[in-house]
Amino acid sequence: MNDMKKWIEENPLRKFRKKHGLSMMNLASLVGAGMSTIQTWESGAHLPKPESFEAMAKVTGIDNIEQLWVQWLKQKPTFTNK
Repeated sequence: MNDMKKWIEENPLRKFRKKHGLSMMNLASLVGAGMSTIQTWESGAHLPKPESFEAMAKVTGIDNIEQLWVQWLKQKPTFTNK
């Protein structure tokens, strides 16, 4: 598994979704977002808005999910030219 894939697997929302056996569609419905939005959040392509973090916290029960997200983003692998 490459570094980027390992990093994506550590996304706080993705970890919650996988732990609880939810599909992206199920989670999207619970959070009030589209499935493609969940995909971009989990891949780190887009940062959720504050109200989205609030919805995630309610659904997951993880009050500090925004802080966990920031920590996760700081660990994003960088690519280097060899």
